[in-house]
Amino acid sequence: MARPRFLTFEEMVNEVLDESEEDEDASDPDTEIESSSSESCLSEPDDIIVSSSVDDPLYIAKDGTTWRSEPYATGRLGRENVINLRPGVTRFASSRVNNIRDSFLLLFPSSLSKIIIENSNNYGKYLHGSNHLEIDEELFHAYLGILLLAGVYKSKNDTLHDLFEEYWPPVFSIFRSIMSERTFLYIHKIIRFDDVLTRRGQRNDDKFAPIRNLWEKWSEQLPIFYNPNDCVTVDEQLLGFHGRCKFRQYIPSKAQRYGLKFWLLVDSRTCYVWKIQPYLGKGVTGNTERNQGERVVLDLVDGLKGHNVTMDNFFSSHSLGQKLLQKQMTMVGTMRKNKRSIPPKLLNCKKVPRYESTFAFTPDTTLVSYISHKNKCTVVMSTLHHAPNIENESKKLREIISFYNSTKGGVDTVDKMLSCYSCKRKNNRWTMAVFSNIIDISALNSYILY
Repeated sequence: MARPRFLTFEEMVNEVLDESEEDEDASDPDTEIESSSSESCLSEPDDIIVSSSVDDPLYIAKDGTTWRSEPYATGRLGRENVINLRPGVTRFASSRVNNIRDSFLLLFPSSLSKIIIENSNNYGKYLHGSNHLEIDEELFHAYLGILLLAGVYKSKNDTLHDLFEEYWPPVFSIFRSIMSERTFLYIHKIIRFDDVLTRRGQRNDDKFAPIRNLWEKWSEQLPIFYNPNDCVTVDEQLLGFHGRCKFRQYIPSKAQRYGLKFWLLVDSRTCYVWKIQPYLGKGVTGNTERNQGERVVLDLVDGLKGHNVTMDNFFSSHSLGQKLLQKQMTMVGTMRKNKRSIPPKLLNCKKVPRYESTFAFTPDTTLVSYISHKNKCTVVMSTLHHAPNIENESKKLREIISFYNSTKGGVDTVDKMLSCYSCKRKNNRWTMAVFSNIIDISALNSYILY
């Protein structure tokens, strides 16, 4: 019987290496199939990637965002916002307001008056020399009082001569008792908000230079005196103006159509103007700003936490919703149909019954397409709502739509109130239009504080 031959150590190592090479060769075909299939998926056009069939619960948008037709179990079932500050008037403001005058001077303090008085006196001396009528704080406040009274009496369209007319209705005699028409007209003409001698050099770098200093010191104070409720609104305001201005806008949907545009963030419940930012058109380079709406919202919400922001389709986008979530804030807003984050399933409005809704969900975002009219849909995005709840049974109105309708009108309400009680007078200088807007918003906010 032959004795068995044992393998040496070198022969055992070589045998193991040979077996591993055979296993790798056997797995090569499977590896090639997987790589080729992944390459073919990447090369398919967007129309093939998108799934819009009724049976498929997944919707893939053109930007690659994957949506589900059913809400996620991990999503919040109800609405909830936790704000870190007590809503309403701050302690700083409440301890300093005893009457409506104190409330107004809190928003338009003597430091702002001194800027106007100093620059106006310098300009008056430059024009009239020794014949200049020196303006002090008392005279300036009297001038402001006439502007505000004209707004209260809804007389902004009356001529200045009519306000001071001796035979005008007796209620207007208060104007003549404050100051003469000649004095008011003189102050109205020489009032300035910056140094006119250095203005030309500053205007090359800043279109808003003639009133920038006053504007920034005033707007910085608005958030100090009030904490917004859990819902705020971001929208645009068009201040009517037909004179010459490099950044004047034309918006046909607005009542005034021509004017100066501002971005506002207001409390949806009380309409307190919490932040405001002017729109100055294209920059010095002449290039159009990209993602302007997103940038404006992030600027205006700076300092807030736990709030919901309601906005229209100019501002809202899926990327903005994600950035607000990182700031522990939510958003609700209509969406433009050309946004790449909307799955095509939600844009199909034809042959869909009226008042029907189509939903799409991610773990933190909800999209709803609501058929408000025949062959017309409205797309609303929300990072606050995570369930397809019905608010109105008759029109099958979803909770997201009802919430948007109830919180979108904050800035529109401000516009209506300012248009009724505005202190703006006819003037060819855009700086006076901005100044009147400062006074109007200060008066509105002071009333809310009081």
